[in-house]
Amino acid sequence: PSRGAAGMALLRLLKLLPLLEAITVVASAPLDIRVAKGIKERGYDAVRISAVDRGEAAPDSFFNYSGPFFGAWQTYHLHSTVKEVRGNATFTIGGQTVRIRIPREGELVRGLLFADPCFSNLGGMTCPFKDRFQIQERLTTIVNQFVGSEEIDFWGILGDNFYESNQAGGHITKSFFEALSLEAKSTPLLAVPGNHDFWIAGGPPGQNAIDQFGYGFMQMYGQDVQAGLRGGPAPYDFSVPPSRGRVPVQENFVFSHQIGDAAFFGFSGAHRKDQLQPHIEDFCRWLENASTVNTAVVLGHWNQENLGCTAGMATHDVYEAARAIPGCKSKNLIFVDGHEHCNYVHADYPDHGFLIGGNGMGGNCPRQQFGFIVVESDPHAYLGPNVRVDYFELASLTSKDISSNWDSILACIQGSAGRPYTGCRDQHAVKWRAPPVPTTTASPSPGPPPVHWGVVAPCVVAGLAAVFAAG
Repeated sequence: PSRGAAGMALLRLLKLLPLLEAITVVASAPLDIRVAKGIKERGYDAVRISAVDRGEAAPDSFFNYSGPFFGAWQTYHLHSTVKEVRGNATFTIGGQTVRIRIPREGELVRGLLFADPCFSNLGGMTCPFKDRFQIQERLTTIVNQFVGSEEIDFWGILGDNFYESNQAGGHITKSFFEALSLEAKSTPLLAVPGNHDFWIAGGPPGQNAIDQFGYGFMQMYGQDVQAGLRGGPAPYDFSVPPSRGRVPVQENFVFSHQIGDAAFFGFSGAHRKDQLQPHIEDFCRWLENASTVNTAVVLGHWNQENLGCTAGMATHDVYEAARAIPGCKSKNLIFVDGHEHCNYVHADYPDHGFLIGGNGMGGNCPRQQFGFIVVESDPHAYLGPNVRVDYFELASLTSKDISSNWDSILACIQGSAGRPYTGCRDQHAVKWRAPPVPTTTASPSPGPPPVHWGVVAPCVVAGLAAVFAAG
């Protein structure tokens, strides 16, 4: 080869060195688990527990499915099973003790959500704010501190998860999960795919070998989806080979379940609306008889029809379809998405639509943002069951300067005595949705104590008589 070709080959090798380092970390890493709430057909107590490794050891007998990743990120192996968890449960997996905590059916529930996290350029896309906002370090800290606490009952990443192609091998995503505490990873995770999870360049038809076509995503995140109900131990449907212009069957990305007093519907916007509509209707029919559900949350990625989102499949469109159906219409129905790399309340859906896509990727926003939301569904809220949404902005950037709330938020978290959310929300969060609270009427300030003249008057008279007698 020419000297130029040799130089290019060396450059490509140098670019791969961080990935090789990540592979070394993966090989020696402790148990890397995922916990997902079981799909509604399995009953409230069901959870899917999965582990991702490199297949170094024989599969633990705890799992009933084990196999190498299919179609993408084939360095890794997925191990998965479904178990029952009633309140709290402890399992021994690979010699480690894993405690899983699920709120009781109908109880208050809180979850942390964000979308479009981007902290490495090795996945195939450039993350312009990964260093300015210190995305990897700070996002890891937030998940460990919030999700690893007793205050948060679930968490979710809503698409374009770390912008990782098939060529990148899944090592970026794996490194993020390996930096999380076991407590955080034992908390139920909700994940839906975005356009870059199918096609790294952003839209179809994609490129063979380069794109993961959603296969890396669906195995790495271990969701319990419709495809897992088709019989057999395999949690997913591998019937569609990954190739240009094709994506896995829709049921690999559709889930519906309940946590506490909230129900969730997750889906992929890359699939067809007529195929999703029966799942929407089924979800809403289920809610008609779900007396312990007060809040219903639609989780998607796309906030508009572009870059692979098919007609009627933007998140607000699916929300609209759901709220037209009685079972969904009767609940506190909201939706959360990403795609646009900003953080805001949807102007057309105040109190009902929330976008949380500002996490390291550039966007056409008034300012670049880095933040997350916490959703709280409270069955005992003032004036009846309601939803609260708090937005924590960790940093922002305008054309002139950067503004960071990180130091003050971190100090609050560290001083919160295990209450990072309730201990810090009033001071450091913006209320995107605030349920009504009782109003208090100021009582008049107390005056001087009353004078009891029946007691005082005789004393005064006696005193005056004594003065006159002396004088």
